[in-house]
Amino acid sequence: MSEQHFDDSDYIDRIFGNVSKNDAGSSLKDALNRAHEIRKFEIGLFWTRGSYYWVFIAASFAAYFAVASKFLENTGDLLDFLVNLGFMQKIVLLILSFACFFFCLSWLLVNKGSKFWQMNWEAHIDRLENETSGRMYKAIVNTHEGRFSRNPLSKKAYDYSVSSVTTLTSAMLTVLSFALAVFHGVILFCKDFNVCEWRNVILLLAFVFIGYFTFALLRCAGTKENKGGSGKWFMRSGK
Repeated sequence: MSEQHFDDSDYIDRIFGNVSKNDAGSSLKDALNRAHEIRKFEIGLFWTRGSYYWVFIAASFAAYFAVASKFLENTGDLLDFLVNLGFMQKIVLLILSFACFFFCLSWLLVNKGSKFWQMNWEAHIDRLENETSGRMYKAIVNTHEGRFSRNPLSKKAYDYSVSSVTTLTSAMLTVLSFALAVFHGVILFCKDFNVCEWRNVILLLAFVFIGYFTFALLRCAGTKENKGGSGKWFMRSGK
């Protein structure tokens, strides 16, 4: 069957085209309740999948650090030591670092997929509630008021997106594990690895990495609309 694309204006006709006018009201309410239930189910799956992948991520990083510490000697610089490891030891650490990257990337993609399905059912709720229960789901407390604060050190609440923070965390671990795998690949295949030069590069990249993800994390507010003004509520967009 070919895909059928339609706009929001055709939503009701496309979804409930075969429903009689007498049954339309109850069908819309049933659909709205079902959308809410599936949204809750998707949110539950979001955290279940996250816990599932955290087991693999923690195990892969634990294995990496356990093996690295077993190879580690108490003398010399850590970077010098890693560069001067034997060939098979470098291979083992490369494989373990790639495993860390693989599971972190998988967790990132699962988070993005889970977020999509949550947004999918939220879009259904946005559309269905216009026909049945009003626009309560779109009405949100205005965080522009003084009782809310975006400052992470404040005790006041704010509408940070929990799923966005989680996705950003998985992205950070993905980038970190990828850099770790690239590093082990470089010291394995690069015979002229200059420790002094690379130490400065690694330090610079670490500052950029920490700064970028700290800034991105603090920008993870849930609602994107302008929430200025003095009203207690604001209506987010949603057809």
